Amino acid sequence: MLIGVISFLILCGAALFLYKHYHKTSEHALSQHKEGEILQDDTDERERRQGAFFDSNEGRRKDACKGYYSLTLKKKTASGEQWMLKDNDKRTITIDLREPAAMSLYNCLDIDNDGQKEAVVEYFTLGIHCCFEYHFYRKTKTGLKLFESIDLGSASWPVFNDINKDGKPEILTFDDSFSYFGGLCFACSPELPLILCYRNQKFSDCTNQFPAILDRSIEETLKEKLNNPFYKRGLALQYLVLQIMRGKSQAGWQGAREYYPESYSWLRESEREINKIIEGRYGINR
Repeated sequence: MLIGVISFLILCGAALFLYKHYHKTSEHALSQHKEGEILQDDTDERERRQGAFFDSNEGRRKDACKGYYSLTLKKKTASGEQWMLKDNDKRTITIDLREPAAMSLYNCLDIDNDGQKEAVVEYFTLGIHCCFEYHFYRKTKTGLKLFESIDLGSASWPVFNDINKDGKPEILTFDDSFSYFGGLCFACSPELPLILCYRNQKFSDCTNQFPAILDRSIEETLKEKLNNPFYKRGLALQYLVLQIMRGKSQAGWQGAREYYPESYSWLRESEREINKIIEGRYGINR
């Protein structure tokens, strides 16, 4: 478990750097496509963006979709484009892409431990930091079927990794609930881990089931030394929320006063709004 925790933090640290500092228009954006074009899973740009945080044995593999799924532009429409997802047995499904947006075949892996790979299609609205959706398709007797979708907001390029070794990969990404909180810039905002587990036919937040990851995130937060007052506020808020997620609200406020004294009064002034977000997002009633 410790190895898995360390791997997760290394992977997600690099992932966060990429999605905060390297957002750019997708190579699969509308108006650049030709009818009949096939989107493969091994483009140089995609590999360059993702290679930094996926190791060679777990997560997203370069050839994950080869021989299993392909995504092809079917035709252009008045409102956007139509794409066709096809598996190796020629099952298909048509996907409508609204304009402006971008789409790519992000990953192919066995989500539900049934021995069959499912396809993960990424949908990006082409905002500066937002928004990313991930749609999951599986095989049926007559075709392909959309069975789950998740909206990650500004948290792009999630890592898939079976960190609890139950045969079903978890989604490792970041929670952007506190992005721009209290006037913080996007890069100054808290970097909170988010883990999604596939249970009961859907993905749900299971971050609190991995307390070691939260504890390590707290340790890493305290190691950050930044001079910019807005970055300091972001770190103070990050530390506090992580402690509350661990069920240690009192320790969180005490630590915020000790480690981030210049931001403590700001946190107290924002306490009601902080608690509102925490209660709504994590179901923790403060």
